Amino acid sequence: MEKGVPFTIHNDTPVVPPDMMRLLWVAVNRETRKGTILGVNPLTIDPKTIKDIPVLETISHGKTIYKR
Repeated sequence: MEKGVPFTIHNDTPVVPPDMMRLLWVAVNRETRKGTILGVNPLTIDPKTIKDIPVLETISHGKTIYKR
């Protein structure tokens, strides 16, 4: 935001019901419904290590196609 770069927060309705407050909460806290913290915070680590953040899950068309 400080640099003027736009961003979005979204979900895949109708796969999941729209719940903007939940989405905002997840974006701020980075915690899943099961209580899992997602990897590391890319905003607080050395930028050179962003490429090393593990991919924990990839979801395509509402289905998990990769899960660590």
